[in-house]
Amino acid sequence: MLSKLKILAFLLLVGLLATALPLVMKPDTTSADYTGLTSPTADGASIGNGFEVTPSNAYANDGLTAQNIDGFGDSHLYYNYGFNIPTGATIKGIEVRLDWYLDSDNGTNGMSAELSWDGGSTWTAAQTDDVESTTEHTATLGGPTATWNRVWNPNEFSNANFRVRVTCNSDDIARDFYLDWVSVNIYYAPVAWLEVTGDSSMTAGGTNQLTIRARDNEGNVAVNYDDAKSLVFSGPGTAPGGQIPTIGGVLVGNNISLTFADGVSVAALVAYKAETTTVDVSDGTVNSDASPAYDLDLTVNPGTTSQLNLTPDGGPTGSGIPFSVIVTAQDAYLNVATDYTGTVGFSSSDNATGVVLPSPHTFTPPESGTHTFTNAVVLVTSGDQSITVTDTGNGALTDSEVWTVSAATAARLEVTGTATMTAGSANELTITARDPSGNIDTTYSGLKSLTFSGPGIAPGGQVPTIEDLTIGSAVLVNFTSGVSDANAVTLVAYRAETTTVDVSDEIINSIGYGLGLTVSPAPTTRLDLTPDGGTAVSGTPFTVTVTAQDVYINVTPGYVGTVTFLSSDNGTGVVLPEPYAFSATDNGTYTYADGVTLITAGDQTLTASDTTLSDTTTWNVGAAATPDHIIISPTTATVIAGDNVTYTVEAFDMFNNSMGDVTPGTLFSIDPGAGGTWSGTDNNVYTSQNVGGWIVTGDYAGLPGTASLTVQAGSAHSIVITPDNSTIAAGSNATYTVEAFDQSNNSLGDVSSTTSFSIDPSAGGSWSANVYTSQFAGTWTVTGDYSGIIDTDSLTVNAGPATSIVITPDTATIAAGGSITYTVEAVDQFNNSISDATATTIFSIDLEAAGSWSANVYTSQFAGTWTVTGDCDGIVGTVSLTVNPGALDHYTMTSDNYTQQTSIAFTITVTAYDAYDNIVTTDNSTMVTMNSSSPTMIFDGNDNGLFGEPGDNVRTLSAGTFDIQAKDNAAAEDVTITASVGGITVEVSAPYSFEEFRCFIATATYGTPMAKEIQLLRDFRDKYLSTNAPGRCFVSLYYKLSPPVARFIAHHDFLRACIRFGLMPVLWLATAALKTTLAQKLAILSMLLAATLVSIIWLRRTRKTRPA
Repeated sequence: MLSKLKILAFLLLVGLLATALPLVMKPDTTSADYTGLTSPTADGASIGNGFEVTPSNAYANDGLTAQNIDGFGDSHLYYNYGFNIPTGATIKGIEVRLDWYLDSDNGTNGMSAELSWDGGSTWTAAQTDDVESTTEHTATLGGPTATWNRVWNPNEFSNANFRVRVTCNSDDIARDFYLDWVSVNIYYAPVAWLEVTGDSSMTAGGTNQLTIRARDNEGNVAVNYDDAKSLVFSGPGTAPGGQIPTIGGVLVGNNISLTFADGVSVAALVAYKAETTTVDVSDGTVNSDASPAYDLDLTVNPGTTSQLNLTPDGGPTGSGIPFSVIVTAQDAYLNVATDYTGTVGFSSSDNATGVVLPSPHTFTPPESGTHTFTNAVVLVTSGDQSITVTDTGNGALTDSEVWTVSAATAARLEVTGTATMTAGSANELTITARDPSGNIDTTYSGLKSLTFSGPGIAPGGQVPTIEDLTIGSAVLVNFTSGVSDANAVTLVAYRAETTTVDVSDEIINSIGYGLGLTVSPAPTTRLDLTPDGGTAVSGTPFTVTVTAQDVYINVTPGYVGTVTFLSSDNGTGVVLPEPYAFSATDNGTYTYADGVTLITAGDQTLTASDTTLSDTTTWNVGAAATPDHIIISPTTATVIAGDNVTYTVEAFDMFNNSMGDVTPGTLFSIDPGAGGTWSGTDNNVYTSQNVGGWIVTGDYAGLPGTASLTVQAGSAHSIVITPDNSTIAAGSNATYTVEAFDQSNNSLGDVSSTTSFSIDPSAGGSWSANVYTSQFAGTWTVTGDYSGIIDTDSLTVNAGPATSIVITPDTATIAAGGSITYTVEAVDQFNNSISDATATTIFSIDLEAAGSWSANVYTSQFAGTWTVTGDCDGIVGTVSLTVNPGALDHYTMTSDNYTQQTSIAFTITVTAYDAYDNIVTTDNSTMVTMNSSSPTMIFDGNDNGLFGEPGDNVRTLSAGTFDIQAKDNAAAEDVTITASVGGITVEVSAPYSFEEFRCFIATATYGTPMAKEIQLLRDFRDKYLSTNAPGRCFVSLYYKLSPPVARFIAHHDFLRACIRFGLMPVLWLATAALKTTLAQKLAILSMLLAATLVSIIWLRRTRKTRPA
């Protein structure tokens, strides 16, 4: 058991929490305000000029009295109370205090008061104090809720308007009345906040009709808040395009004058910025920023897409370097158009090779109008280049930005110079460093070690140079801003040729970007006679060539001199070419075909010369011979079937000296089995046919010769697939083989392993090498592809045995009571259709669905989503069926409380059903009218807390049901309530009984049901306890048990004080529930849990440290 010390410590901790909690949360028990008892400062005579003696003595409660002598029926006016009631305040009650007495209680006497609001022209009904006393007593007429049977306006309490008429009533004309004080106390509810309502969402640029209501501190519309008010609205922001929102044509944030009638005004909001915000309003004194807030939670949605925005807005970039861009769809106010789903394409002013632009992109809803093209753009050409994005379906949606492209690091060198030069002359070259896109890399500067290539060594052995250094050697060249200095690269070339001058710095080179160079020969300085001597056959002509050359031994095509011949052979029969004058068409070379015949055996010279140039060669002349044999060329050969072989024949003398070609006089043949044909001018061209090794024979003047020829099969020309046509069942295999043939139809053997097989895509199935496993039924084409050579076969696939069924429709929706027809198709394992199986299928549905079957036709009953099952010879299939409620047929009506109290609201629930007792959840439009057998029963159909307004007894179904609040302002027993629509009427399941208002514990504690604390507890009851079953049970039990306890408490002041102290945590809890935000509630709960945890830990440690 805990010690007294621990209990005391725990109670102290709870007390500290109770003391600290008000610092976090102060109960708000505000109800109506009041002026307090206020005295008049003026008076005047009325009927009978009552209180004719010192009437001003009734101005103050000071014991001095105004006197009405013989006051039968006399009246007197009092006014100029100087009330200061806030503008717009709701008048809750008027209390008039009369402190008076009589000179005698003879007769029947009383004193009454009437009130005027228009300076005495019109008066309320009189209220009378009938207490007859000869000593001064206080009479209170009216009270905090007494409005004297009219609705008051604060302006009616001005000194000019408000009057109190006091009348003495007596049946004894000799009665004297004494009045010490006539004071008035006005109870009012000031305007506490402004409330803004309207559509919770709107489109940017659209109009939202706002309603502004002034409410008093009890939440009622402050009907006296009238006339023009200067208001300031806040909340909606300025659009990205600069458009400022307006209220009634006035910019938000500026003063706007709105006229209120009965506490309500309207104004049109035009907002441009897409955002989620709150619309607040203030008149300088009250505003909508209360707790909870009374502002309008507003979502402004963007308008339709009117432009595209490409970002960033240009800038610098490197050539060839990818960068990202963002495309944003915007409305007319530059809000992001989050519903944009168009397709955008890109274009650029940079058309160079290597430019990369994003592919067309279609926006999707999750992108919310913005898409980033990451590293999707590459520009190449240096300088300013534009990128344009355009909607492919709407060219008006476009945007363009400009990027400044700088060259990348040099990736190649470029050689330029004169494209033609003369051998031995100089050519000034220029070397330029360029990036991958061809832009000059201006950072490539300073001395660079370069190596050149291209020009070759001249026939005379002269080597080309760069800056006097042999090509191929390193040359130091100075660069400025990516270009070699002038005259820094001098080429001297000697070989007449067409070549390319290339350069490399060992990292980059000019491959593909070198200088295409043509080197022309220098002037002619020598002649060259070829062949350079040799062997000649006596009496046999031979050919020589004369070539003009420059100093570097290059042929000089421009030579046009005349060449003559001399020889050391003076024998009879010697033949030399006639003098020949070269022409430009000879290009410096002329061949004298069979132009020379030498006779004398041995070494003989032959000289060609013009006037200044010459060349001499030596020839060994051999004796002539009679042909001895022939040789066929080629002696052996291998060809592909169908290819040609050209044969030549050479005759030789007995010493094997060639006697020249004798092909034209030779007769050719080949083994008969070789096939093929002979053709050509000399019939020496053989076209092969059959594969094999064959002997070719030639016969020249009786001299035979042979050659060997091997004919091999040619390349594949066609293929044949087997089997040609076949039929199998779905799921079975078909094996194919392929044989290849050349163009001469020679077999190349089986090529199945290297053939690619396929079948029509719709056939399905699979291939394993040359084996096909079938799937879908039908007649299909099988294709074999061997190195591009195609052959096809036909394959018929029939359906296999049934493995499943398909029920149609697979999903459906009907109304309760409706029917649906199902069909069934049997299919094999690959879903190939076999037959209609409806007649042999047994149908069923979930038991909970009820309904009935007639063969394959189902008639529905209960709403829901159900599974339909079909069983065809043991093969089962299922589909989904959704049954929606049918047409409205009847109602039920229930209540949360059948024992009512005067003016206490309770809840009635109305539910609509179809003919099958399904709740008609699809009904959101039927209007139901509520009626009661009690003429004072009123409803709150508008859910605004105001009962009995026009139309408050009519409510529209929502998902087939609704709740409506009702209350009865008078006592009534066995009250019945009905709900009706059209011809359908339903009565609440039990009659209501009436329970008089009684005094409960809280009322007895605070002495009056009008106490601010009582109002707070009522609000907590209505908003929290009455909204759930446990809470209603607690309230019912409290109402049942509370009255006898309350009567005892009401007569004991000490108990009342104790219970007021005990109710403080309840008041704090109620305030926390009603007046704090969710974050504040969580903070308070966390603090209480932390304090409890600390207390538990402290108590446990204390127990552990207690001596045994």
